[in-house]
Amino acid sequence: MLQAANLKSTDILYDLGSGDGRIVIAASYQGAKAYGIEIDPLKVLYSRIMIFLFGLKSRAKIIRSDFFKVNLKNADVVTLFLLHETNAKLRDKLKSELHSGAKIVSYAFSLQNWKPEKVIENKDSNFGKIYVYGR
Repeated sequence: MLQAANLKSTDILYDLGSGDGRIVIAASYQGAKAYGIEIDPLKVLYSRIMIFLFGLKSRAKIIRSDFFKVNLKNADVVTLFLLHETNAKLRDKLKSELHSGAKIVSYAFSLQNWKPEKVIENKDSNFGKIYVYGR
């Protein structure tokens, strides 16, 4: 997903529904400032511990919150691994908050009625394609 977004070390990434934090950790290893938004307290705790253990606290942060309530105006890249229904509910938020030039990378589930800039076949996974959208 990060490769598909052409993530740069100067980028700010938000992973919505960050789970165990693996995208946030990988992005921060590439030099980006990365934020994970996760509502599950156990996943938040696990992610924060991993970020601490890997020494990434200066570049990675997990925010315990509902991602619908987090402002994305500073995001250069937003990553999603959410269901179609959730992506549909996020469309207006993404459209109104993301700046021009921001990228949205969605794993397995497209943003319906949006035309992706590219679609990547992911043969290493059972979940399917990676969709990259520009704002």
